[in-house]
Amino acid sequence: MTMPRKHMALGLSVYKLGYHRGAWRMPGFPDDGFMSLGAFADAAHAAERAKLDFIFFADIMAVENLDNPLRDIAHEHFALKLDPMVVLGAIAAMTKHLGLICTISTTYSHPYRIARAMASLDIVSGGRAGWNVVTSYSPDEMYNYGLEAPLDFRLRYARAHEAIEAV
Repeated sequence: MTMPRKHMALGLSVYKLGYHRGAWRMPGFPDDGFMSLGAFADAAHAAERAKLDFIFFADIMAVENLDNPLRDIAHEHFALKLDPMVVLGAIAAMTKHLGLICTISTTYSHPYRIARAMASLDIVSGGRAGWNVVTSYSPDEMYNYGLEAPLDFRLRYARAHEAIEAV
């Protein structure tokens, strides 16, 4: 019996300035790298040249730890970020084969909005869109949406199910 060939999907996870807090100090790193479409396009082109399967943008629906008095002023730039769906839409026009994946919270995004955004990205990319489904539990996200307590687990997962069905 012949075993089917297996394929491991490999991708590039892009996170603002990089996963190391000091990445912005590297020689040649652009001053506006985390707010520059060019920096993200460079990463996408590098991923596509390397024959990776996808590029992934993790996201959270809030500015993280903004009210934390212990927050390091030297790392304030980590609060800034572009909307990953906008970036991926632009990258779709600049690449041919790279999968385009981002996080969208089902807790704080309406199912119709998620379905429309994912369908739009899928169409403009020629079928390369992917979605990292999350049911947000972060206090920063909760406060950003005016809540005093996290939504109940069952409600968050019911919303996720509805959003998945809509998509």
